Amino acid sequence: MAEELVMPRLSDTMEQGTIGRWLKREGDAFAEGDVLAEIETDKALMEFQAYDSGTVLKILVDDGESADLGAPIALVGEPGEEAPADAGKAEKKPAKKRKREEPAAAEESAPAPSAQEQIVNRGWGYASVSTASVQADNGQGLTCGIIGLVNKGQPRGLEDWGVLSAWGWGMSKVLDYFETDKAVDAKKVAVQGHSRDGKASLVALAYDERFLTGFISSSGQSGAKLHRRKYGEAIENIAATNEYHWMAGNYLKYAGRWDTLPVDSHELIAMVAPRPVFLSTGKGPDENPDGTVQMMPPGDARFQASRGPIEQQAANINDAWVDPKGTFLAGVGAGPVYRLLGKKDLGTTEFPKIETAVMTGDVAFRQHSSGHTPGPNWPVFLEFASRYFDAGKTGSAGH
Repeated sequence: MAEELVMPRLSDTMEQGTIGRWLKREGDAFAEGDVLAEIETDKALMEFQAYDSGTVLKILVDDGESADLGAPIALVGEPGEEAPADAGKAEKKPAKKRKREEPAAAEESAPAPSAQEQIVNRGWGYASVSTASVQADNGQGLTCGIIGLVNKGQPRGLEDWGVLSAWGWGMSKVLDYFETDKAVDAKKVAVQGHSRDGKASLVALAYDERFLTGFISSSGQSGAKLHRRKYGEAIENIAATNEYHWMAGNYLKYAGRWDTLPVDSHELIAMVAPRPVFLSTGKGPDENPDGTVQMMPPGDARFQASRGPIEQQAANINDAWVDPKGTFLAGVGAGPVYRLLGKKDLGTTEFPKIETAVMTGDVAFRQHSSGHTPGPNWPVFLEFASRYFDAGKTGSAGH
């Protein structure tokens, strides 16, 4: 059933917000933590993240338009669901002007080039993988797609692939094609993915040695984040009804006893060695001046009763869910294998300050100061990748 997405409270003094731009458009699916839109408040341009998964059915407040706090700005629902016929546009408000002393750089500056533009500007190429064409992102689809084809339409066994492995396989099939295309240097191909696609990209990079490097963005649990660390996303979340299909059945039995898992994500990263890998995350939850986590104020429109009392819900978790420090520590844990193979590790075991790029070795890490998005780290990754793409004879490269 369609639900209203309302203008969220993104600052304590916010009374109305202006949609800078929608990053998810009508018909686009989104997952928990995805950035749906950029919203301008009375203080800054902020990212509005999804607190659940779904599909954008209808946008009620367009780019550049404003709405009061708590007013509907979009309708969301299940894939294939249609917006009610009587769903109209929300009441718009004229955007409030900033005070003269407040900076307006976000309004005046030209938009940053997209990832695709940054890639092309280097003389490289790119290709996008439609993971849904390989395997559906739900449990009902496990008897279909490549998993269903291999199992002849029967339920999978405990050791059979999950959806992440199927998606990783699909990325390798794209590389198969690149090897037949004379316009592409198939020895200089990187794989990139964000969030759940980041998990699948790490699987593809670890299992297919033909990929030269990878940009693993905010992959979290069952990706680059350490499992045996009590922070952020847990195996229990992956084992829930909306995500269990991502992993093999044997993985699910460690829900509730994650500390007994006999392997961990640093070993998956180590499988990439000696090839380079770039691990990316965003910032942790918003904090108060005293360093404590900023919690939701009473009446916050983002409150979800299923998550407990409002005073226990963070105002904005940003990218804390993926456990930036746990991702960094997994990179540290992969270091011995890189050194064994004559390559350089992260070069430090101390978690770096935010916005610090640790990339002197073949394992790289950077935590940017935005939320659940790969955007700020694209130029950093491309600089990292250029060491390997531009080494020796140059050529076209996909990603």
